[in-house]
Amino acid sequence: MLLELAGLTSVKIGSSVVALGVIGFTKFKSTNQPINDGKKIQQILYSNGCRINDGIKERTIRLHRKRKIADGYEYVFQLPLGIGFEDIESRKQLIEDGLNIKKAEVSLKDYLKLRPNCNFIRDIKRIMNPWHMKAMKEVSLYFDGMMKVRVYDERLPNELHWNDEQHRSKTWSVCVGKEREGVIFHDFEEVAHLIVAGASGYGKSVYLKSMITTLIEQNPDDVEFSLFDLKEGSAFARFKDCKQVKRIVTDPEDAKESLAAIVDDMKRQTANCVANNYEDVREAGIKKRHFVVLDEGGELAQSAPKALEHIKTIARLGRGAGYRLVYGTQYPTNETLPSQVRQNVGARLTFVLQSQVASIATIDEGGAEELPDIKGRGIYKRTKKTIVQVPFMSNAVINEKIAPHVNIRPREGDVNHASQDLCVPTKNRKYPIVIEET
Repeated sequence: MLLELAGLTSVKIGSSVVALGVIGFTKFKSTNQPINDGKKIQQILYSNGCRINDGIKERTIRLHRKRKIADGYEYVFQLPLGIGFEDIESRKQLIEDGLNIKKAEVSLKDYLKLRPNCNFIRDIKRIMNPWHMKAMKEVSLYFDGMMKVRVYDERLPNELHWNDEQHRSKTWSVCVGKEREGVIFHDFEEVAHLIVAGASGYGKSVYLKSMITTLIEQNPDDVEFSLFDLKEGSAFARFKDCKQVKRIVTDPEDAKESLAAIVDDMKRQTANCVANNYEDVREAGIKKRHFVVLDEGGELAQSAPKALEHIKTIARLGRGAGYRLVYGTQYPTNETLPSQVRQNVGARLTFVLQSQVASIATIDEGGAEELPDIKGRGIYKRTKKTIVQVPFMSNAVINEKIAPHVNIRPREGDVNHASQDLCVPTKNRKYPIVIEET
């Protein structure tokens, strides 16, 4: 028995010595000819045609400096004349793929898990295999006279749940999502309108619901909504009894009439400001903001195309009158998203789209069709585009947040309608009692 234990101990000690030797050899091999990510980026771009040859000298991008940033490094490059930032940006995926083709670092923990059994050699080979760990680096590109490539060691989270950090009291800023540098907010006082696009199931309608909930919670007394839910009324149904919601429209033909009424109200508001020598509602001190939220613009364009003229008017004149347009669509094209709307909407949020054509129609460039297959992953664009992970707000959380603002109003056809004059006697000379649930 003692001899057997001694044999096992010697095997274990021997295997540990072998493991340490393997670690030292692998570490030597991995550091003998180190190639940092900056040099790899140069090689990748050079191999993919980012170089200029004038017959005298060949020029390519030159690494100027690098610095440590949170979760990675930033590499600053100087571009030669003749190579534009768009040329580099179009090769972003090549850069990212190239940086992720790397041998995994050797970990002492992997070897300490080895056991002296029949699988010992197999386990050694598995650890020595350069693919047993997959690199997960992510790349962001910027340009401010110099090209900056930020390489992060980890990717953005695939899921982000709503929390209080995404809430700002008494403002018109709503959370868009998390990017590398922190959380991005969209301020409707700074940029009045927003386009939200995305294929079905990737987060468009979920984001619209969380945006409505946030605005109700932050400005319960100053916000109004006209909600156009042209997907059978399912997305916005839970908001129908909120006191901030003036109307919910589910039929495209009805939408035409409702939008016309909104335009008339908007023009009256503008006329009142002008008559009192005010430039807009902000100068006039009017706090009320009216949000026109449309979820499925494609349905409106197909079934009631003339209604789009009212959408164009709201996009063009709404800012000064205190009207905000949020235009959502699954199928962004030049027909469903007219150029007059795009020109007057300063911000866009898009989730995964099916084609580059759809991406160009939304953000004026490709990219949305290349987003990973992750719910809530999107591109937010104002002057530049930023990859974000949009927080998820569940229906249970929405119901909890809007509950204090629900007012069950009587419907047309009720026997005792709220608009009924309470001072009109009945035939038996008695006054009726009208009970309204609140």
